[in-house]
Amino acid sequence: MADSGNTGLPGKLRRRAAARNVLAAAVFLAALMAASFGSGLLIDRITSSVRDIGYDHLVSSTKAVAQNVDDRLTADRAALSRFADAAAGLSAGQIAAELPMFAATQDFPAVYVLFADGTGFDAAGNPVLATDLPAPVTALEGEPGVSGDYFDSSGFMRSLIQAPIERDGQVTGAVCAELIPQRYYAEDMFAFWKGSGRAFVVSADDGSWVVNGPLSDMLPGGLSTVYEALGRTDGGQELADGLRASMASSGSDIFRVSYDGRTSYLCLAKSAANPSWRVMTLLPADELNRESDSVAALLRVTQVVLVVGLAVAFAALAFYGRQKQRRRIERVKSEQERTIRDQDRRLSEIARREYDCQVVIDLDDQTCRVEPYGEGMWKSFPLAGKFVPYRDLYEETRTYLDDADVPRFEELLEPGRLFARFQSSTSAVPQFRFHVSGGEGDVWVECSVYFSEADGARRACIMCKDVTAAVLAQQEIERAGQEREQRLTELQMMRDTLQEALRSAEQANSAKSRFLSSVSHDIRTPMNAIVCMTDLAAQQADDPAKVRECLSEVSHSSHHLLDLINDILDFSKIESGKLSLVPEDFDLRALADQTVAIVRPLCAERGQTLDVSVDVRHPRLVGDPVRLRQVLINLLNNACKYTPEGGRIAFSVDEVRGAGAQEGAAYASFRFVVADNGIGIAAENLDGIFGAFEREVDSTVNAIEGTGLGLAITKSIVQAMGGTIGVKSERGRGAEFTVIASFKRCEPDEGAKGPAGASGEEPCADAPAAVLGCSGMRFLVADDHPVNRKIVGKMLAAAGAASDFAENGRQAVELFEGSEPGTYDAVLMDVRMPVMDGYAATRAIRAGGHPDARTVRIVAMTANAFAEDRQASLDAGMDAHVDKPLEAKSLAAALNSPLRRH
Repeated sequence: MADSGNTGLPGKLRRRAAARNVLAAAVFLAALMAASFGSGLLIDRITSSVRDIGYDHLVSSTKAVAQNVDDRLTADRAALSRFADAAAGLSAGQIAAELPMFAATQDFPAVYVLFADGTGFDAAGNPVLATDLPAPVTALEGEPGVSGDYFDSSGFMRSLIQAPIERDGQVTGAVCAELIPQRYYAEDMFAFWKGSGRAFVVSADDGSWVVNGPLSDMLPGGLSTVYEALGRTDGGQELADGLRASMASSGSDIFRVSYDGRTSYLCLAKSAANPSWRVMTLLPADELNRESDSVAALLRVTQVVLVVGLAVAFAALAFYGRQKQRRRIERVKSEQERTIRDQDRRLSEIARREYDCQVVIDLDDQTCRVEPYGEGMWKSFPLAGKFVPYRDLYEETRTYLDDADVPRFEELLEPGRLFARFQSSTSAVPQFRFHVSGGEGDVWVECSVYFSEADGARRACIMCKDVTAAVLAQQEIERAGQEREQRLTELQMMRDTLQEALRSAEQANSAKSRFLSSVSHDIRTPMNAIVCMTDLAAQQADDPAKVRECLSEVSHSSHHLLDLINDILDFSKIESGKLSLVPEDFDLRALADQTVAIVRPLCAERGQTLDVSVDVRHPRLVGDPVRLRQVLINLLNNACKYTPEGGRIAFSVDEVRGAGAQEGAAYASFRFVVADNGIGIAAENLDGIFGAFEREVDSTVNAIEGTGLGLAITKSIVQAMGGTIGVKSERGRGAEFTVIASFKRCEPDEGAKGPAGASGEEPCADAPAAVLGCSGMRFLVADDHPVNRKIVGKMLAAAGAASDFAENGRQAVELFEGSEPGTYDAVLMDVRMPVMDGYAATRAIRAGGHPDARTVRIVAMTANAFAEDRQASLDAGMDAHVDKPLEAKSLAAALNSPLRRH
């Protein structure tokens, strides 16, 4: 009936119905094409704009890296300039002391300080010249900056940063530092764009790598310049030439680079801190275009949605006929949910025994339910026991995770990826763990994911287990293992340290044993002469000539023995760190003359020629003349000892500029040189020539008297003065010792106020005991030792003077206080005495009411011969200090020294 009815319609109606259907289809197709074409143009324009934003972002990233490099280079240059500014107010010695700490703090491989004449030194104190540096020193012309790049001997790229040292508007020097630009590599800056991009610093001069990093697969590696790398890409030499031109123009350009089937973008930016550097970045094209591609994809989806929307609108007329089918689908779905709940209930009974929580996910409607077991952390979970969209559960759980676990969590359980896994051929998800930080402390959760499909229902089940106890136990085991390894390492280091200390102690004991053996021999030799010659003099008392000969030998041996004892005591003071200097005014020319006068007779005995040259502009100085004279006499005595008879010795003193540890208008620097043409020093012995307890093993040297401590003492004194000492020598060609030291210059009104010897005159220095120049004078002698009192009394009596004696300080004070004014011309005071020592006695005399208390000359007469002992005597109120054993010339010098004010 229906068929006959349909066929019974008039043909005109059928044609109209068909025409309407065709017209409706045509209108739909036209609207669909118009929407597709218009939306396509819009998508292309939006995608192009987003891509331009990506290019701008790449340029911004490149400039950010350049700014980071500029900031760090500028910081290094600023640190160097601050040091140069500070150095302008320091002496060369102070700069040399501060330079190593500055180099270590800034982590510079090498730092140099140069003076205006092109000389200078590095952080290790080694001398350098401006021409020795690897790049021109423009800072000496007042131009700070960064030199061109160069490779060091180890193949590392280096640059030289410079800063001038200016004083009163004049360039007086420069500070230069070598730095390895690779230090500016920072992973967070040079691996930008979430690690996909790579940044480098290259030289604009030749394209060499200045700050390098891994090239990944965007450029060929192992090449020395970026031009060589670009020459091997698909763009070839044309691309390399384009980059070279861009570097020359200092622009921020972007190049497209294709290599090994992969396309990247290369961007350049100029370094503001160093015009010869360019910052170059490389970013894969797919990373740069990722956002624009995503936008394009989203817009394409929108386009499809629009087209589909039109299709849905066109199909809306058929909606009513499909309502019955939809109701049937909902009924089936309700039945499936009941089935799923029944299956989940059975699964839960099994899971409760092994897990703490389960999450059942319906993969069709993307909903889920969290079912906690027991009273653990999942019981308080906000979504526990609820049917919620799986994405809501995913986002809520994500907020509890440590940042380090988020990427793994997203990779495995992100909704889109989880649903895609079920649809893929391989639906297995590996077992994984997450670290959760919550209100109940840190918890580690182990998860397993299972997929199932039954009766048309697709589900996923995430089973969760609290494995905190197992993880903590494993961490404790690992920590215990690390502590054990650390302890073993510490024990090994301690063992190595103890072994090294044992070797050092054994070497020191061996050296000291050799020293004691040598000293024992050297002391017994003069003692033997003293004892034997004294016995011979007693046996030949009736022969004055032979007695004088024996006494001459006794005097020579005793002086040699005294020199040995002084050396040993000096070295003992040095080892204990108690060596001190006593500054006082002195005349350098006079001190040099005195030194030569002492040594010249020794040279004359050996037929040696002593050449002397003294060229100083500022002879009036403040320092320790006793220690300086000791240094010079030690060097001259060694030259005399180790130079054969008839040889030549040269002694020179020159004032130099900028060579000492101190510099400035108030200081003067001097170079003392002692050279000879003697036996010289073997090259293998030069490094240890200033060491203690060591003497060269040689038949010639062993025949020469001495402890081997002279040069060690000399070096310690020179270092205490803030100076330096060096030696140049060859075996059989003599030796040349050079001392450089600085002293404070005397003010014009400070001259000639120092103690004896400081003025350059040494009255009575050569006077015998019989001509002390004290005939008719009376002395008060205080000494607790009767032999010493007898010696002094006879020495004064031989000079025509009278003496009164006291056995201790108190007797001396009483004798002086009880004397008439003018009774005593001088008091000779021992320091160490019973009842009252010499210092206390001197203070009591100076503080007393006797008319001569502040004017009488008091001379310390003691075996305490160190510099601090002399200073202690002066501080106590004495006028001069004479060392025991007492000699007529030293006593004469003390008696003729200027009186001090009291």
